Amino acid sequence: MKAYSPLRIINDSKQHLQASRVSYFPHLFSGVWLGFKIMYLGLTSIFHAFVPAWFEGDAPLGVANLFYRKVYNHPNPAFQQHIKAEREAAEAAAQGRTPA
Repeated sequence: MKAYSPLRIINDSKQHLQASRVSYFPHLFSGVWLGFKIMYLGLTSIFHAFVPAWFEGDAPLGVANLFYRKVYNHPNPAFQQHIKAEREAAEAAAQGRTPA
């Protein structure tokens, strides 16, 4: 992580919020909610690893739901570029070839 001055943090945060088409408080609440949701899914995955009958499918289905509801159609162009690259890499791997 880079060293930031307070002014740069403010400017970079504004740019991120504009690119994501969201204001500060909805971004804050969504980030906190997603963080706790991801921690919950991580714990369910660990419990499921030890006892396969517990939380069957909760973690992978929860991750898929979060991805498709919160990330897949995200308005931030940088996110869309990354999603496209990951999708292409996954398709290449599924076909047994090295991604471009």
